[in-house]
Amino acid sequence: MPAKHSVFEKVGKKFSNQRISARVRSMAVSAIKEMSLLAMEIPGTVSLAWGLPSFETPLAIRQRIAEELLTNPDIGKYAPPPGLPALKAKIAERLAREKGLPADPQTEIMITAGGMQALMMSFMTILDPGDEVLLTSPGFSSHYEQITLASGEPVGVPLLEEEGWKLDLDAFRGAVTPKTRAIVIVNPANPTGTVFKEEELRELARLALERDLYLITDDPYEVYMYGGQKKFYLRSIPEVRDRVISCSSFSKEFAMTGWRVGWVWAEEGVINQMLKVQDSFVICAPTISQVASLIALQGSYQPTLDMVEEMRQRRELICGRLDSLPELFSYQKPEGAYYIFPRVLPPGLQNSVDLCVRLMREAKVVAVPGSAFGPTGEGHIRMSYCMSREQIGEAFDRIEGWWRKEKRVS
Repeated sequence: MPAKHSVFEKVGKKFSNQRISARVRSMAVSAIKEMSLLAMEIPGTVSLAWGLPSFETPLAIRQRIAEELLTNPDIGKYAPPPGLPALKAKIAERLAREKGLPADPQTEIMITAGGMQALMMSFMTILDPGDEVLLTSPGFSSHYEQITLASGEPVGVPLLEEEGWKLDLDAFRGAVTPKTRAIVIVNPANPTGTVFKEEELRELARLALERDLYLITDDPYEVYMYGGQKKFYLRSIPEVRDRVISCSSFSKEFAMTGWRVGWVWAEEGVINQMLKVQDSFVICAPTISQVASLIALQGSYQPTLDMVEEMRQRRELICGRLDSLPELFSYQKPEGAYYIFPRVLPPGLQNSVDLCVRLMREAKVVAVPGSAFGPTGEGHIRMSYCMSREQIGEAFDRIEGWWRKEKRVS
């Protein structure tokens, strides 16, 4: 049977069980993708589900890559499995210049087919069957599934909702067992939009040292922080530097979600082990996408700054629309990323899968059930505000109309 939080299961999708591994049977397709795929079958839906920014890849990148297609004889060939040396060098240069974090580009950085592949390679490299990985709950739904696919056991550690979804450090300490292998942190967080503070992360670093754990960071949203906050990097702590596996992506920062290119940064010995997984999974990230990423790093950063400002304004818009539904939702205002994770208030609507299926079918609005984001996600839904302002406005017009009818019926 598919996992119990599966929306596909709820709506009756067929799953074969014979000759299918127990590992895969215990997984679910990410509810983010489930809802998005189901919505494709319903004409006229408005989606707040997928974290797919409305922005085009900047024109300068597209123009340059068009030239490369015509003039670069290697653009359609394999790249070296660890990645194009020039791209890795540019990433390391940027890490040193902007973050004060030294990295050896040729021995500590590997280019991957997106940040998701970087994470999957990390789990495949460090986990044995039954090893446990601590994640935040709520936390990114796909991490739970990736760990299961790698034969590990995801362990959700509740965040403190009423304190702005901050880390419960006592709960993290209490969750560590002899089987614990790693802690995963997304900062800013998905789905809550939390920006974890330096003192919280330093405490996690102390725990990793005490219990001999890896710290895996997933950093696709680090440019999307609001209110002048500054991100703290676990890698800046010398004692844990070699325990940190950093995964990142060009998708969100440069509006390149479809190019599928990211990177992983770890100590040389771990990278060399990961190369075995890279070679088995994909051989290399697409050369054309790596060239486009290098162009992105060489060009103007103004398009990204414009996207961040626009996302800040969309955050204000979605919070204002949620404020107009105080009987239906309460929420903690996100500090970063481009998601919000409101609590559903009416007791009869707190089954998040049922609610999201109803919203999709009755209001033609697509959101993601909170149950997909860990043990304490139930009773919430995830909404993305990376869509256009018009799309956000239309979605909430429909939700308000649906809620007026729902109140009359109940």
